[in-house]
Amino acid sequence: MDIKDRTAFQTKNWSNFCHYHLGDWYGNWYRYSSSGNLVEQFKCIRSFKLNPSSSEVNQENHYTYTSGTTETKIFPPHTIDTKALFLDNAFSFGSTQAKIGSKFGFETTLKSGNRRVGVAGIYSHTLTLERVTIIIEQLNEFPIEQKKLIKNQESNWQGMRQIVTSELEILSEESIIWYPLYGSKENYLTINHLEDILVTCPKEVTGQKEFNLVVNWQINSVSLLRASRVFKNLSYMSFICEDFKQTV
Repeated sequence: MDIKDRTAFQTKNWSNFCHYHLGDWYGNWYRYSSSGNLVEQFKCIRSFKLNPSSSEVNQENHYTYTSGTTETKIFPPHTIDTKALFLDNAFSFGSTQAKIGSKFGFETTLKSGNRRVGVAGIYSHTLTLERVTIIIEQLNEFPIEQKKLIKNQESNWQGMRQIVTSELEILSEESIIWYPLYGSKENYLTINHLEDILVTCPKEVTGQKEFNLVVNWQINSVSLLRASRVFKNLSYMSFICEDFKQTV
C-alpha cells in the first residue's frame, strides 16, 4: 500500500470518528468473569471532545462505582494516525498481536442513532480470558434498560457486509443473506445479555490459527448489527461489520 492510499484511508477513518462518535456517552457497564458470570456493574461517562483545530480528540472517562466512589481517567489525545477503526455504525480498537508474556485485549462497539453497545475482552499474560465487559451507552443520558425478549426471525432478513483490513482499507461491501450466530464453538465463551446482546469470544487464544470476538446486537424487531474482529496466526487481520434489516 502506498502512502497516498494510506493517507486517504486515515482521513476517512478520522472523519468517521469526528462525525459519528464524539460527545458524552453515558454508560452502564457490566463485567463478566471468564466463566460467564456477572461479577460487577457500574456507571461510566465517556467524553470525546474535538479540539478547536480539529487535530485531536480528547477523551475522559468518569466512573461511578456501586460503592459510591468515583474515578476519572484522562487518555492521551487521539489523532488522525490512530490505530482504532471507525465506521458510521461501529468502532474497534486494541491489541493487534497476541503474544505470550503480554496482556491482550480489545473493544468492539456498535452504534445505532444515539445508542451504542460495546464489548471488551481482556486476556492475561498467558493469553487466557480474564474478563468480558459489556457497555451499553446513550448520548447525554444514561440508558434505561430492560429485557426486550426480541425474537429473531430466521427468514426475510437482508444485510450488508463491510470487511475492513487492519490498514483501514475497505476490501468489500456486499449484500448478504441472514445466518444465525450460535456461538457454541469449542473453547468459546458465550454471553447472552438482556436477551438482545450476544457475545462470543475464545477462552484462550494460544494454538488457534484463527479466532475472533463477535458482538451481535438486535436493536429492535427489524434491525440487527453484528461485528467481528478477526485474528489469524495471532495477528489482527480484519474487521467485519454486518447490518441486517427485516424485510416484509
